[in-house]
Amino acid sequence: LAECARIDSLKIEALKTAEILCDNTKLFLLFFKFGFERVPKIGCGPACKRLIGAYYLKKDVTKLAGEVAQFPKYRGWRHQDLFRLAHLKAKPDDIARQALFAYISRGAETMNKHFNEPEPKPEAKEIVDYLNKVDSFRKERDPARAAETIETYMLTVDHLNFIHLKNRQVWCALLRQIPLRTLLDHFSLIARNKLFRSGRGWDADFKSCVRDSLQNNQAITDSGLHPSRVFIENIAYQFEAKFKLENAVKKNLRVAQKAPAVSSEIVSALNQLMNATFKLFKPTNLRYIIAVDPFDMTTRKVGHIPFMLPSQGAAITVQSYLKIEPNVTVVAPTWDGPISPIEVAKTSTAKELEEILSSVRSKTTVAPKTMPKRDPTVSMVDVFEWAQKQKKKFDVFILVATAINATQYVAKFAQYQRTMKLPRSKLVLLSLCCAKNTVDTKDIFVVSGFDDKVLPLIVNFVKESI
Repeated sequence: LAECARIDSLKIEALKTAEILCDNTKLFLLFFKFGFERVPKIGCGPACKRLIGAYYLKKDVTKLAGEVAQFPKYRGWRHQDLFRLAHLKAKPDDIARQALFAYISRGAETMNKHFNEPEPKPEAKEIVDYLNKVDSFRKERDPARAAETIETYMLTVDHLNFIHLKNRQVWCALLRQIPLRTLLDHFSLIARNKLFRSGRGWDADFKSCVRDSLQNNQAITDSGLHPSRVFIENIAYQFEAKFKLENAVKKNLRVAQKAPAVSSEIVSALNQLMNATFKLFKPTNLRYIIAVDPFDMTTRKVGHIPFMLPSQGAAITVQSYLKIEPNVTVVAPTWDGPISPIEVAKTSTAKELEEILSSVRSKTTVAPKTMPKRDPTVSMVDVFEWAQKQKKKFDVFILVATAINATQYVAKFAQYQRTMKLPRSKLVLLSLCCAKNTVDTKDIFVVSGFDDKVLPLIVNFVKESI
């Protein structure tokens, strides 16, 4: 939208669309960040001022005050910056909004001077009290008072000063009300600040508090988390700090501290959470075949997640489909070429799947040293021929490797579609490290790298086959 708003012929429509789509503080401030930090800027003409006015003048004042208090700034842009562009003024009879605008423009001191001294104005009292409480809360150093304020006003992580996030008492108050997704977003921070530790041992009370949040059934249902999101957070908790330490040592950088210890109880709680999230997703009931090339998956790192092995990305991909979908076939190429089916149980854990996939390398009649050099980018091109010979119809092919040359698979997949009379079948090429190239074909989806968004994107892509 910001790109369109910079084009004169599209500006008016883009700003009208932004009024509809940018309905929260993060998106609204992000729109102006992108619109003004690149040349040409979107400018501050009547249409732009109308957009800013619509956001701050039409929205319910209580809801707006909550957003301003929660996100006073985002990605370097403040509400105050937009007020300087539009010169907004509230209606004379809208005292509460006037107080909020004074807070945005000049801060809490000016707001109190006009709306709270010497006598508070009744129309603005609720808004002024709330904004004062949040403003003083950010400066609060006493953990007990901070925790009490969090529980009284239902404050979230975004209201906090960074110093609060290093305190167990504050986190215990937060954990009773923040969504599970927010907890996972800050899980690395909790571990990095060693909040699970107490001296040389573990803080049993804090660990119990976190475990209770991770195992809250209602929170799990409300979260809508994909299992891959929880899996990646578990991997990060176990290996991210260790990876950074090893990387620093290799580069001869000064290391301030060793990696924090990992709690087996927390790892177990995250595994239980991941298993619970599988139940949140309904199967598509399509026929899937997942082909995994396991040969160089322990010598590289995943694109976008440098502390994660490709074998772990392949394992959670296979596990997700085994747990959610009823019709899944798993195959892999052996060293000397042929595609081989793999026997896997739906109850297999990601760790067990890693071991099963790695054992495929030994299923060869020829010693690896005598074989010609393999090209992993085309190692699974025979999977379509194998499916044809087996006379098996699949709606979705998911090929997983460290790197895949997409152009080498187009013709073979098209031939399979024609031969098996499956014109709506889909092909997903998942290059866990990096894709060699991509293709512009509606039935083929090429992914380079891996993170928690990859598997949900694949689900959305294959749903077109239904």
